Amino acid sequence: MSLAAAVLATIERHALLRGARRVVVAVSGGADSTALIHLLAALRAQLSVDLHAAHFDHGWRADAAADRAAVSATAERLGVPLSCGVASSTPRTGGGGREARARAARAAFLEQVARDVGAERIATGHTRDDQAETVLLRLLRGAGSRGLAGISPLRLPYIRPLLATRRAAIVAWLRAEGIGWREDSTNADLSLTRNRVRRDLLPRLEADFGPGLTERLTALADLLREDEECLDKTAREALEELSRRDAAGLALDRAGLTDQPAAIRRRVLRWAFREFRGREFFPSRAVIARLERLLEGEAPGPIHLAAGVEAARDGAELLLRHPTAPFVGGFHAPCRVPGKVAWPEADIYLTLQEVDRWSLGTDITQVPAGVAFLDGERAGEELELRSRRPGDSFFPLGLGGRKKLQDFLVDARVPRGQRDRVGLLTAAGEVAWVVGHRIDDRFRVTESTRRVLVVSSTTEES
Repeated sequence: MSLAAAVLATIERHALLRGARRVVVAVSGGADSTALIHLLAALRAQLSVDLHAAHFDHGWRADAAADRAAVSATAERLGVPLSCGVASSTPRTGGGGREARARAARAAFLEQVARDVGAERIATGHTRDDQAETVLLRLLRGAGSRGLAGISPLRLPYIRPLLATRRAAIVAWLRAEGIGWREDSTNADLSLTRNRVRRDLLPRLEADFGPGLTERLTALADLLREDEECLDKTAREALEELSRRDAAGLALDRAGLTDQPAAIRRRVLRWAFREFRGREFFPSRAVIARLERLLEGEAPGPIHLAAGVEAARDGAELLLRHPTAPFVGGFHAPCRVPGKVAWPEADIYLTLQEVDRWSLGTDITQVPAGVAFLDGERAGEELELRSRRPGDSFFPLGLGGRKKLQDFLVDARVPRGQRDRVGLLTAAGEVAWVVGHRIDDRFRVTESTRRVLVVSSTTEES
């Protein structure tokens, strides 16, 4: 089977383009993405789609201008329009945190391009080798079956037409077609976790335990993904049978839920949380564990969970609802460093403390969830926690410019009814942190930062 036929088979098998008329193709200039745009361009008439290329400069490489020029030449040659973006600042070195920030910035750019051009899909060049690396990385981090299912061929708006194809086959095809590509010098940077897995760990494992490990890991992902899809379907059906919805929230039948096998029960709770809070919100293991303890006999509640959700037992039902305390708009409260400030109606409790930059170690890229690191000198010691106001805007880290808060919250898929409960930590009248979402680029910690303001957020008072 030719590579084009294999890609077409993947698209058809997973219905990657069902209902789509325009596709944004992420093109870095490397082998995988270069092959992807050539293959989709060759198939576009058959697939009845228009293409729009998108290239993002992370700010990591000295030869980024040459990458952009190469991608521009490819797009022009193929007759595909191109949008280019650049990160607002150069990420600091340091493994996983740097990678996570880069992925978030790139995703924000790609999704904005898709909105701008009216594209229903975003195609990325992930391969079968990327799948194996992802499974191994997640295994090392302690992921469960959902994580070990790896990269999905289709997770709207993203599609991965090359996911069934090995990287070696792509390189061989490019050479046979006489198509050049750019080599990413950062692929040799072993401070990046994935590079260590790709260049060191996987080769050593294959040397010690025999070849074929990549295929075994991807086969495992395929099997687990099929299992997950089946379990999720069963859980969604159970949720429909065991739940009722009203203006107050979502209620679950406790007895029926308790009778479910643990694997289904946890998935029902996860889907219930997502149905109530928003499909794009994925509750953590800790949130699901707290719901299970409440279901099994913890005090009747209410207990405050993530993202402004309250849970309680009410007779035969487990309830998910918005906090019962009446919401009061126009909230604002001053806060000092060190100190604490709370907005109980929005389930926001902040602790502020200042530390010496070097007490945090040489790498502060791995910021825990619910924590913000801000430049202490830029933020000062007199801050304010408040609700949003008309005209609010800020410079979201990684997006490369000013953005209206309203547009940011829409893009972040914060439900309309929850936007007035989003906390803003401000300094000298400027938004420093959209609590739980994104810091302002102007307040980020830089190499010259001496004092770091550490702001910790919880969803219940402690």
